Formats: sequence, C-alpha cells, structure tokens
Amino acid sequence: MNEELRHEIVRRRQGGASMRRIARDLGLARATVQSVLRRWQAERAGREAAGGVPARRPSRLDPYDETIRQLLARYPDITIVRVFQELRAQGFTGGLTVVRERVLELRPQPLREPVRRFETAPGVQAQMDSSSYDIDFTEEGRRRVHLFSYVLGYSRRQYLRFVESQDLPTTLREHVRAFTHEERPHLLPLPATPYDVAVVAYRVVDVEGFVVSQQNSYSVPWRYLGQALPVRVTETEVIVYGARLEEIARHRLCPRGRTGQRAEDKAHRPSADPRRHEALLRERFAELGPLAERFLDGLLRGQRYGKEQALKLLALQGSYARADLLAALERAVRFGAYTLSAVERILAAQAQPRSCLDVLAEQERRHLPDSLRDNPVSPRLTTDYQHLVEEATDFDWEFNRQAIDRTQIEELAGGAFIERQDNLVFVGQSGVGKSFLIQAIAEAACVLGYSVRYTTSADLLMDLTASLADQTLPERVRYYARFDLLVIDEFGFEKIERSNSPQAANLLYKVIDARTRQRATALVTNIDFAAWGDYLGDAPLAMAFLDRVVDGAIILKINGKSYRAHRASMPKPAPNAKR
Repeated sequence: MNEELRHEIVRRRQGGASMRRIARDLGLARATVQSVLRRWQAERAGREAAGGVPARRPSRLDPYDETIRQLLARYPDITIVRVFQELRAQGFTGGLTVVRERVLELRPQPLREPVRRFETAPGVQAQMDSSSYDIDFTEEGRRRVHLFSYVLGYSRRQYLRFVESQDLPTTLREHVRAFTHEERPHLLPLPATPYDVAVVAYRVVDVEGFVVSQQNSYSVPWRYLGQALPVRVTETEVIVYGARLEEIARHRLCPRGRTGQRAEDKAHRPSADPRRHEALLRERFAELGPLAERFLDGLLRGQRYGKEQALKLLALQGSYARADLLAALERAVRFGAYTLSAVERILAAQAQPRSCLDVLAEQERRHLPDSLRDNPVSPRLTTDYQHLVEEATDFDWEFNRQAIDRTQIEELAGGAFIERQDNLVFVGQSGVGKSFLIQAIAEAACVLGYSVRYTTSADLLMDLTASLADQTLPERVRYYARFDLLVIDEFGFEKIERSNSPQAANLLYKVIDARTRQRATALVTNIDFAAWGDYLGDAPLAMAFLDRVVDGAIILKINGKSYRAHRASMPKPAPNAKR
C-alpha cells in the first residue's frame, strides 16, 4: 500500500465516511482500512516512534521473523508463497495471510530519490506541454480545445494559450508567441523578419476552379485550371500563388473542424462578357499550341455549350501529361471529333493519369533555362544494341543456321518480351549456344535500362538452401522477384545440384511463383519438359513449376549440332618451329 492510498483513506474518514464505505469504494478489506486509521490516530497521539507501527499481539509467526529476514536478504525478489513454503518446511502451522502481512512489513522498501528542482540561468531553457479540454461553447456546443503551456526554467514564468490543434504549425506558432511574451531582456533579440511557420503545399486546381486545403475548397482565377499551385495556409488565411510565386488569391481560413466549406471570390469566375470570356479561352488554348487552337475553333463552332466544355478540357491538364493531352487533341482533330467526351475517351484508352508531383515536375521543366533544353538526347533505337549479339567473335550464326533464327534472337534483344512480362525458355542439348545467346540478350536488356539478374540453377539452389539455415528465405525470394529479368542458366545440367538440395522443387517453385505475371524469367535447360518431374524429384510440384514457367512463354527449341564438339574436331594449327 502506498502513501497516496493511505492519504485517501484518511481524507475520506475525515470527510465523515464510514470504514465500511471506504473499504467498498476503494476495494479494500475493512481490516486494512481499520489498520491504516489506527496507525494514523496513534501517530497523531504521539504514542509510537517515528516510522514505527502499533504494537501487535503475539503470533505463532514471531519465532520465524529472523528466518524471513534472512530469506529476504538473500533473495530480495522472493515471493510470499515461496516464503510460506520455506516456513512450512520448518514447522510453521499458520496460514498464508499472516505470512503475507509479515513479509510486507519486513521486506526492505526502496529509497525514493528526492525530486530536485530544475534550475537554469535566465533565458537558457524552457519547457512546453499541452493538455486537452472538452468545453461547452455558446454557439458551437461541446468542442475539444488544447491548452499550450510554456514555462521558463529560471523564473517559472508561464505562458498559457488555448489553441484548436496540436499540430506542428500550431506548436511552432505558439513558441514564437511565447518568445515575444516572456523574459525579453534576457533573451536574444528577435529577428527583424518574424518567423514564418505557415504550411505550404502544392494543390491542383480542379475543374471548378478550386484548390482543396483541409477538406475545404478555395477559388482561384479560372485561367489556372489544371495547374499545380503553391498554397500557403496561415493561422487565419489561405493564400494561393502562381507559378512565378505571385499572389493570385487570398481567402479567410474556414473554421477548423468544419469540412466541405467553399470560399469563392466572384472575380475568379469567367467573365460575364461573352467576347471577353472567349478571348481568355483562346489565350489559354494558344499556350497549348496551334493544334489546341484548331480544336477550340471546332468545339465552339459545333457545340452549344462549347465554352463550358473548353473549361473542363483545360482542367484535364491536372490529370494527364501535356504530351498525352496534345496527342488526344491531335487524334480528335484528325477525326473531326470536336467534343470533350471524345478527348476524354481517347485519354482513357491511350494515357495514364498522373499525380500532383508529376504535374509540378512538368511545370518546373517548362521553366528551366533554354540551355537545358538544347540538343536533347533522344532514346536510342533498338538497332543500336544489336552489336551485343552480332559482334560475338566466337559465335558462328551459319553453323546452326537451320536451328537458330537470328531474326528472332535480335528481336528478343530488343526487350519487348520483358516489357510484356513474358517468360523465355531455351531447350536444347549442350553446345548449341544457348548460354551464349541468353547472356547476350541479358546484356542488351541491361543497356536498355532493365534490371537483370543472371544465375545458374546450381548457384540459385545453393543460395536458397543457405537461406533456409539462417531463416532468410522470404527475403531471398523477394530479392529474386524484384528484377525485370531473371536468367536461370544450366537448369538440369547435372543432378548433383538436385541431390545437394532435397527441397529443390519447392525452392524453385517459390521463386517462379513470386515472379509469375509480374516479371519476365528466362530459363535455359538441356532436358525436355517431360523429364522435369524426374529431375526435381516431386512430380506434382514439378508440373506446377512447369505450368508457371511455360504459360504464355516464348519457347525456343534448338536441335542442332554441338559447336563445342565441332570446334574440338577441327585440326589444330601446327606449332611454330623453333629457331
């Protein structure tokens, strides 16, 4: 029992509560309450020494006090039940309750460290805290507010202010106010320019001409439809800036806690003058180029609500890349489809929506200096990479001309099957050039920017088997699953790799299953599909493994002559005669 509980018992007794009620409310036994009150009364009467306890009646446990002290000294954490068992072994016949009370009395209590007052020099340090309160307001009803507290370490002078939020901008803002309020003579001079703790974020202007902040909408001039603009949120205002950081709109911040509110400036709406409205539309479409101007002409000429559709089309810049939008306009003009719905259908079929970061990146790229846009480096044609398979000095395309389709190999080197996430399987006897070709295709994929991992079947199984020992198999499977192209060479070349890994079928299946329809996998083997079950030693799992490898895969069966055997049978040049 701690001092706080004893104090509460005494306080309630002094308030007129009976011992029965005190025991019931605090969940204590009446004997415990009575003991605390008896001790308190004895201390008040001065009938006991400081820190002592009232004299107790003799007990059959008294002869064992020294035994209890020895046990507590030797085993400070010993339990009461264990002490009871030791006493019973020595002949004690009493109950557990009396032992519990005696152990609690005799067990040494840890000394409490005194609380030291935190002291600092003037203007050196302060401490902040906050607490929440639910307060009934006259107009808004019950609402939660927060009390910000800032206490100086030297004088204990305290700054208090109720705020509506505990977010970072509010915390920084209240620190600034506390700096200006507290012991200014002992603080560093405040900066000439006040601290700016306002939040700045980029928001895309939607089709209605609004930006959204904290689930409320604020209007901007309609000519900024589709653009990503910086929005600065202060304690009382929302300020929107243009691409050159010029202020274009300012609104009072909607009350915190309310959502779905709209702050609109009528001056931001399109001009009521039809001619002025059309002139501004043409100005915006002129920024997109002649093709957009041509589309606008057809839209205004053929649609009754052409201006409204034009506004919504401008807002599409916030959802699609500029190039995609221009491509959709070009297709619409080519087919004479001068409607917003036609452009939206074209974009849905041929383009991908983009994020706010993509919009911002595109806008910033348009503002870069012209020097950065001079002589852009265009992507290379795939024909530039054919030397990876053409300039191989040790490979003779004519030797197995009937078995190897050179055009198909060069097409594979272009990487289209990787983009489609199709698998590639080379099947054929040893020596026909399978490994050389797959390595050349893999090198070409690297040049094209794909991530490629080459491994032999034996090395893959060795790595996966080792991961079983150190319990990192899931991490290794994820590692092999992340590459755009995984090349597994020499699959089934020798059964020693299978014998060294009894779980080969299961391990290989995990890797292939993690990559199925997600990444491209290339497999090079010299055994037919029918023999995979015998090689892996698990026919059902081998069929599942085979199904995932060959499903939709490009399968090249090379039944040709062994180039190694042919080269070995060629006559060797005579050694040079010694001079």
